[in-house]
Parts: sequence; C-alpha cells; structure tokens
Amino acid sequence: MKSMLEQYPQGMRSLDSTITGTPRPKGDRSDISIISRGTIPEFDPQAVQRSADIEKQRKAIYELARRDPKRALESAMALPGLGETRADTLVAVGEIVGERDSSIAKTAVKEGLKLRWSSAQISGLKFSRMRRMFTCN
Repeated sequence: MKSMLEQYPQGMRSLDSTITGTPRPKGDRSDISIISRGTIPEFDPQAVQRSADIEKQRKAIYELARRDPKRALESAMALPGLGETRADTLVAVGEIVGERDSSIAKTAVKEGLKLRWSSAQISGLKFSRMRRMFTCN
C-alpha cells in the first residue's frame, strides 16, 4: 500500500486531475470508470487500524524469532485475528528459526499446518514447502 501511495500520492486525482470534492456539472464525465460485481464493502477505519496493529505485531514476532525462538512461538500462538493470519505467522516463524532450533521450528510449522487444515486453505506449493520443513530432522 505504501508503494501505491508513493506512486499515486493524490489517489484518484493522480490519474484524473479533474476529480474534485465537488460534484461534476451535468453532462461532464470522467475518463475513469469503475465496474463492480456485487456490493462494495464499506470502509471501516477501525478494521484498517486493527489490521495495521496486527501487521506490526507480526513484524515484531519475526524479529523476535531471530533472537528468542521460544518467545516468538508463544507470541505467534497468541496473535489475535484470523486463523489464516496466525497460521502464516507460525509458518514464517518456523522458517526463520529453521535449523537453529528445529524443535521450535517443527512446532511452529505443525501448529500453522493445523490452522491451515482447519480452514481448508492449503495451496499445493505452500503445503509442499511446509511439509518439507515439518519432516526435517
């Protein structure tokens, strides 16, 4: 998102300078069209803030995994939010820890796999990578 904001600092105005906060005169059109299927979800600033907070926590957990794998595993297990987010974080902790602490790496990946299986969202490539890591010595 940050790179998109850098590329388009004024949002839609970066694409069409005629966009303003005032309604267009009747008959005046923009060159930009928006097509949508279904309803467009309403913007929820609180949800955006929660998501940003969880992302900060995830980054802190990844840094912690480099210094203290056990605490990183505990933090990843306690991460709030969707199971998919927690699963991805656990697998990433397992990958970061890797062979330095294979016991914690296996536990992290195993717990991540459990969450992934329960949500039935395993993709073939990711599953193969996780399975290889889980079966390492």
